[in-house]
Amino acid sequence: MSPVIARLNGVFPVLPTPLMQDESLDLVSLGSLIDRLLAAGIRGLTLLGSSAESNYMTLEERRAVLKAAAEQVAGRATLLVGLIAFGTRAAVEEAKSLRDIGADALLVALPQYYRTPLGEVITHYRTLVDELKIPILYYHYPEPTHLRLTPAQVSKLFSEVELAGIKNSSLDTSDTLAQIKAIGRPIQMFTGSSFDALVCLNGGAVGSICPVATLMPKTALRLVELQRAGDLSGAQQQQNRFYTALPLVMPESVDDGPPVGVPHAGVKEALHSLGLIRSARVRDPQPVPSEARRAQIRELAPSLVEL
Repeated sequence: MSPVIARLNGVFPVLPTPLMQDESLDLVSLGSLIDRLLAAGIRGLTLLGSSAESNYMTLEERRAVLKAAAEQVAGRATLLVGLIAFGTRAAVEEAKSLRDIGADALLVALPQYYRTPLGEVITHYRTLVDELKIPILYYHYPEPTHLRLTPAQVSKLFSEVELAGIKNSSLDTSDTLAQIKAIGRPIQMFTGSSFDALVCLNGGAVGSICPVATLMPKTALRLVELQRAGDLSGAQQQQNRFYTALPLVMPESVDDGPPVGVPHAGVKEALHSLGLIRSARVRDPQPVPSEARRAQIRELAPSLVEL
């Protein structure tokens, strides 16, 4: 196991990308947020994930975010950087630039416009692993990517490609546990949700990669610490604390329709309400929380946010 892979465990908060009201990058707030997370004990950060609005940014903006973050971190934490790209060549080119700017490892999603056979999915990830020479995690997020690999298919992928691990954001805890059982070698399995962290840790996961941990880093770290020490009762208490944060990230129904919106809008609202970032702006066309939800977030934030 390489030193970087060995550090890919525990809590990796997914940082939102602070924006000014005109949607320009707020790198000052980003740097302040990073310093607060490191002061709370975090030693791994996830940048440019789906909750960072990376797919709403230009390539130049993504590079600017990573450059600013890498300079702020200055080696104090492991940087796991998200990459969401349709084509293999485009993914390789952007991945190389992210690696050269400061990414220690990459979290790679393969969104589907046309359905892609498993063999070509395997080739996509093998090409990245062969050309990048840094640890790469498979980002399993079927709902938005439409890449719905079964545990058996994920096992096939990992048998043919030296991927370092998985972030499973399927919202199905049983799928995370099934993947761990299906893959016939040790991997760094992360849950994409703080709300099922304890169950996944008990099933063999190594940690969580989640935006809620940006708000509650001490709870996330304590949960992992207690679970590893065998104090499951204490770990459950930390898990229960996360449940109280659900209103911060739950999408809202509009006109009696299905829930819409993005979880990081609530994360930004909580951070902004406490003066930790200068604006709660999200990129158009994503909606901001309703005024009722914003009031709920502002009420909850002081008792939950640990920065």
